[in-house]
Amino acid sequence: MKYLISGLAAFHQVPRPGGKDRSRSWRLADGAAGMLAILLPLATGAALGGTLIDTTPGAESEIVYFGEPDTTTYGQTFMTPHADTRLDSFTFFLSHIIGSTVRLRAYVYEWNEAEGRVEGSALYTSGVRNLLPGQVQFRPFTIRTQGVELTPDQDYVAFFSTAGLFDGVAGQARWRSIETDAYSGGHFVYHNSGGHLPDPLTKWDCGSNCDFQGPSSDLAFRMTFNMPPVPEPSTAVLLLVGLGMVGVATRRRGSPEAWPHAPASGGG
Repeated sequence: MKYLISGLAAFHQVPRPGGKDRSRSWRLADGAAGMLAILLPLATGAALGGTLIDTTPGAESEIVYFGEPDTTTYGQTFMTPHADTRLDSFTFFLSHIIGSTVRLRAYVYEWNEAEGRVEGSALYTSGVRNLLPGQVQFRPFTIRTQGVELTPDQDYVAFFSTAGLFDGVAGQARWRSIETDAYSGGHFVYHNSGGHLPDPLTKWDCGSNCDFQGPSSDLAFRMTFNMPPVPEPSTAVLLLVGLGMVGVATRRRGSPEAWPHAPASGGG
């Protein structure tokens, strides 16, 4: 905010035209440009660094049946990027296919690839999310973790599970997936754990070296690490104000006739 105030002050401190006003118009333009340089990164969330994993381009396959009374847990293993270790969000793509509402929670665990199972306790657990009947087109389910710090180059698993949320009425969904091994840092996993979460000591039905014979090696998913926050709407308004000021400054700088001239001295 202090930089924003400084930018505004640059506008306020430019003297009225007169004498050297033509050269001082550059101060106005420079102040506007400086303010815009501050506002633009704020409004767009631009920043150096950050990692995006995205397997969605070309994803046209699907996996079924997820939910009650079938497979309770679908997920994707992944390896933390070496430099960006804060998991900010992950997104899977689901659509409803039959029955009642599919109720699920999202989780993040450490993953034991050698034994095909989770390790320890949950690093992240979401609230209950609902996939409603009628939502038959694939839609993104984005989970914002508020920042989960992970160990670099370590295996983890992010998954959705209906475990503990069965209500006695069938409700099933399908997941968007990929035919090829698009992501080398992990793979699709699933587990039939009934009404309970996967036990850390239990190997998943499809963990490491599983016998899943479907066409999918990975889920269609996105993950963000160390990404800048989404800007507030008020920041976008400030950007528009900055753009307007730059436009005004540029126009005045390019139009000498817009500046009043000092009165000509009287002559005999």
